[in-house]
Amino acid sequence: ESEANGDQIQGKCCICKVPWDRYVGKKKCYTCGVPVLMCDSCMSKKPDKTPGMELSVRCPLCVKENITVPANEVEFTANGVRNKDSNSSEIKETNKKYDDEDAKRTKQQQE
Repeated sequence: ESEANGDQIQGKCCICKVPWDRYVGKKKCYTCGVPVLMCDSCMSKKPDKTPGMELSVRCPLCVKENITVPANEVEFTANGVRNKDSNSSEIKETNKKYDDEDAKRTKQQQE
C-alpha cells in the first residue's frame, strides 16, 4: 500500500533483508551497538539471544566492513603500546615523549 503511494521502504531487516522500516524491540548491532532494523518474524526467533547467531545481528556498516568482534572486546593501545595496565611505566614514558614533542612544536610555532 505505501509503495503504491510512492513511499518506498528504504530499510531492510538485518537478518532476512526483507524491506523493513521500523525500529522495534530495541535491537542493537552485535559488534558496534547501534540500533538495527529487525522484522517481527526474525525478532520472534531471538537471534541476538541464540548462541552462535549473534553475528547475524549486525548493522550494514559492520557487515560491509566485516567487523565481527564486539567493540567492548577490542583491546585499545596507548600510542601503539600494547599493555592492559594503563599505569605501566612504558605507557607513561611513551605518553611523556609525545607530550614533550607536542610542547616543543607548540613553542616553535609561537616563536
